[in-house]
Amino acid sequence: MQLIGTINTSYYCEQDKPNGPVVVLTTGAYRVAEFDYHTHNVRWHRVVPAPQKSVIESWLTQKFPMQTDQEPTGPKKVRPALAGAGR
Repeated sequence: MQLIGTINTSYYCEQDKPNGPVVVLTTGAYRVAEFDYHTHNVRWHRVVPAPQKSVIESWLTQKFPMQTDQEPTGPKKVRPALAGAGR
């Protein structure tokens, strides 16, 4: 795992793969949450006090800002209309 950063004295982040989720761990190496930086979804695995949750979530969104520049995926494929549809 690659160390991403230390959130505070109690929590830090690691990542297995470059495109994989960011794992939030306690200093005792308990997995607390997973963060998908593509969708900005946080999946909580353990109970964390609300003030700590907000600190973790704000740190993650600052460290991994939402990317608005998406590559074009190419032209959309349009299905041809069926003859006689709607009768």
